Formats: sequence, C-alpha cells, structure tokens
Amino acid sequence: MPSLCEAQCRHALYYVAVLSQADKRYQQGGEALKVGLEIFDREWRNIQIGQKWAMVCAKRNKLASVLCSDYPDSGTNLFALRQHPRERIHWLEAALDSAKKLDKIDAVGRHLGNLGIAHTNLGNSRQAIEFYKHQLLICRKINDRNSEGNALGNLGNAYSNLGKNHLAIKLTEKALHIFRETNDLNAEASTLGNLGVSYAELGETRKAIEYYEQYLTIARKIGDRRGEGNALGNLGVECAKQGEHDCSIEFFTQKLIIARELGDHRSEGIALGNLGLVYAGMGDSHRAIDYHEQALAVDRQIENRYGESYSVGNLGNAYTKIGKPHRALQLFKEQLAISREIGNRHCEGIALFNMALTLDKLGDRLQAIFNAKAALETFEQIDAPYAKRVRDKLNKWHSQNENNNHASPP
Repeated sequence: MPSLCEAQCRHALYYVAVLSQADKRYQQGGEALKVGLEIFDREWRNIQIGQKWAMVCAKRNKLASVLCSDYPDSGTNLFALRQHPRERIHWLEAALDSAKKLDKIDAVGRHLGNLGIAHTNLGNSRQAIEFYKHQLLICRKINDRNSEGNALGNLGNAYSNLGKNHLAIKLTEKALHIFRETNDLNAEASTLGNLGVSYAELGETRKAIEYYEQYLTIARKIGDRRGEGNALGNLGVECAKQGEHDCSIEFFTQKLIIARELGDHRSEGIALGNLGLVYAGMGDSHRAIDYHEQALAVDRQIENRYGESYSVGNLGNAYTKIGKPHRALQLFKEQLAISREIGNRHCEGIALFNMALTLDKLGDRLQAIFNAKAALETFEQIDAPYAKRVRDKLNKWHSQNENNNHASPP
C-alpha cells in the first residue's frame, strides 16, 4: 500500500497532466475549446490540491519542485480565464523559486513573464514592466525568439497602460515581426489587436480599425473565441466613437455573450462598461448606470483595479448626466485615488479633468482651473490627445474670467 506522500505525489502528477490536456484542448478552439473548459472546471479542485502539495514539498522533494514549476505553465491559457490574479501570483512566485533552484532558465523566463501579466491585470503596470524586462534579457540570452516576442508585446501593453503609446507601438511592432517570422498565428492575432489599441489611443481611428479587423479575421480562422471577443469589443469602441450606436451595441453584446460563455470575467466587465458608455451617449443615463454598476461589481469581484478605475469614472459621468454633481464628484475622487495607486496616468488625467468640470458646475471655478491644469500636465507628459480638449477648456475659462474682470460695475 503506498504511503500518504506517494499517493499525494501520484495525485499531483496525474492532475498536472489533466491540466495540460485541458489547456491543449482549449487552444485548439471550436468544440475542443469547450471540452477543455469543461475538464478544467470539473477538475479544478483536484488541480489545486496537486499544486499545493508540490508547492509545500518543493524544498525537500525534487519531483515536487519540478511539478511546482510545471503547474503554472501547464494551464496558461485557462488560468487567464479562470484563476484570480492573486492566486496566480502566489503559484508563480513558488514556481519561479523552484525553476531557479532547478536551473531551468527557460522556465524562469516564462514565470517572470506570467508574473508581469498577473500584475498588469491587477493594475500594477510599473511592477509588471520590471518582470518583462528581466524576461526579455533571459529570452535573448537563450535565443528563444517566440518568448522574446511575448516579452516585447507584454512590455508594449504595460507602457500603453501608462499612456506611453509611441513606445508601446515600437515594442509591439517588434513583437509582431517575430510572431510572423515564427508563424505563431495566436500571438500574431493578439499583437495586431494591441497595435490597434495603441493607435486608437493616439486618435488614429482608421489605422486602429484596420488592425482590429485583421485581429478578428485571424481569431475566427483559428477558432480563438476569446480573441474574437476582444476584437469585436475593440471594433465596438471605434463604432461608438463614430456615433454608430446600433453597430457598437451589436459588437459589445457579441463580446459579452462570448465572455460569459467562456467565464471570462475580465472581458465581461469590459463589455458591460462599454454598453454603459453607448447608452450614455444615446442619452439613456439610467440604463448606463445599470451597466456601469454591473461592470464595477465584476471588477471588484476579481480585483481588477485597472477596470475598477474606469468603471468608477464612468459612473461619475452618468451621475453628472442625471443632475447629481455631488455624487459624481465623490466618484471622480475615488477614480483619482485608484488611478494614482496603480500608476494609470491616462485615467488619472481623466479623473482630474472630470473633477474640474464638475467643480465648475458647482460654482468653484478656481478649484476647477487648478484640477484642469493638473490634468493638462498629466496628458502632456503621456502625449495623450485629450490634452487639446483640456487646453481649450482652460482657455475658455480664462477668457470668461477676463471678461468678467473687465465688465462695468452696476
């Protein structure tokens, strides 16, 4: 009869294989994708038990140390959908320690990159950048081209989150070149989407749409449902910018359906928030508030601080529309605090400018100008197109103040 330790070891070995098989099914797309998700959901508790044994015993058992490093690698795609970023970080930190002790340099690089992704998902872009830079050095040292592309693309995403879109584009284009060289269609598709996001942030709508359409085409070709949802959502954003409300609602609804089908809560929150923005643009503020509150609930459930910062701000705008400026100001202050905490400069600028507009409505022009100047400084530092709008508003306020000062006394 096997000892308890032997039984636990067999359990861990068996379920890391189950996890790997489920992840491979998911990557195949189509019906295989659903099978992979079903396997993962059915066996998730057993997978957690196997990983916990490996993590606890890693320091005294070489096989456990190997498994501790292997578990996070075996379900990378499924973890992006199902695993909470904080649990992901806990697993990856243990895996990184094991990989270093085993002198598995390639695994060290992968764990660093995945730690960066997990921190990005929690809104810690600056911390993520340090992980990606370290990953990039390792990938180049061992001449792993595909992983080098991943590191460059991840760096681009992190810099885009911080509003440094020109640098993001430069890094992402390098990643795209590598993925086309290695014929990695999955990575090529998502990289095209990331390029679209950066160009959209710079106000280059036509170029952004071209990249999103390429993303959607490849995602559908390879059966990547999550990628398809992301591309649809990105196209919905651009439709909304053009005032094409019916088109954008259709895109966002399709994205929401896919997100819920996959159990992708992060994408679900994004789709709900975008639907809220469309209804706000149509003048239906109460329906917008309902969608933004749903999005905020999802963001808080999964501790998506990056998403939470936008959801709170979107709620503030909706309350402004229904004539509740004091509630709106409270939400914008909360948005500002979250944005500064996670280093989201773009959202910080938005919060400051929304506070300025709200303070002006409440009759505090002096404080409004102070906040608008802070917003302008933030947008100029990150080269954001919103700077012009803030500058125009400041010029208008200064002109009004001068006219009032020169007005004849009664």
